[in-house]
Amino acid sequence: YAKAISLTTAVWMLESSLASVARLARALPSLRSLEWANRLLRLALRVARQQRPQRSSRLQAPVVILAGGCDRDSDARLAQYRSLMLSAFKDFTGTIISGGTTTGISRLAGDIGAKYPHIRTVGYLPRVLPAGAVADTNRSRYRQLRRSAGQGFSPLEPLQMWSDILNSQLANVLLIGINGGPITAAEYRIALGLGARVAVFQDSGGAVAELLTDADWKNSPNIVLAPAERAAITSLIAS
Repeated sequence: YAKAISLTTAVWMLESSLASVARLARALPSLRSLEWANRLLRLALRVARQQRPQRSSRLQAPVVILAGGCDRDSDARLAQYRSLMLSAFKDFTGTIISGGTTTGISRLAGDIGAKYPHIRTVGYLPRVLPAGAVADTNRSRYRQLRRSAGQGFSPLEPLQMWSDILNSQLANVLLIGINGGPITAAEYRIALGLGARVAVFQDSGGAVAELLTDADWKNSPNIVLAPAERAAITSLIAS
């Protein structure tokens, strides 16, 4: 669906797809992934129609999303980028969005929030966390945690995030991707489908490696290969 959205040239295409999803949902009410598709298509329809939001979510521009692996196994791989990212965000003023837990990329986002109190960090979590996941409730690390209706992690969290971004009428959103699993893979594609820039560290593996070899996405003009250099990352988040 994200790829179809990126290729869509008319509003009626999104409307007809939504109608198809609605028919499928009536026939297959237990298939929860249809809800994810429905929400993604509705977000794309809002972008296509340039609808004004009914309320503001008060996300402060500019917005940078940090996406990647969020389990403890990801900590070791992410460690090689920690110093680079901490130094690159020194002069950033805006909002960083991530997963809101104490591990993986979410932990890195919290580290940035703790080091730079002027940056607003917002985490997105499911209503019910899976066993072993711990919400980072330290307000010096995450200024705010927002919850989806999900039970366990799913695409609902990035979809809720994008709903809040659109409610805030924010443009030129940047996602920085490091590694990641299946949900992160969906997050990269959702961001690209909705027109965001996606900057990835080429050698970080996982969902990044899959994205860069995916025939449907590897040539997307919105994919940026992020160099492992402080000045380049600083310039990227400032542009």
